[in-house]
Amino acid sequence: VELGPAGIDEGEAGEAVVLDDLVQRQPKLVDRARRLDARNRFCQDH
Repeated sequence: VELGPAGIDEGEAGEAVVLDDLVQRQPKLVDRARRLDARNRFCQDH
């Protein structure tokens, strides 16, 4: 297990670090995923 800068490797904090890393490497992919996610939530609400 690789620890982040703060030595956090568990729970949501760890996920946030991984997500942040993904955003740095694949901004377009993440942007598209976020838009799809937002659209899915919108469809569920209405």
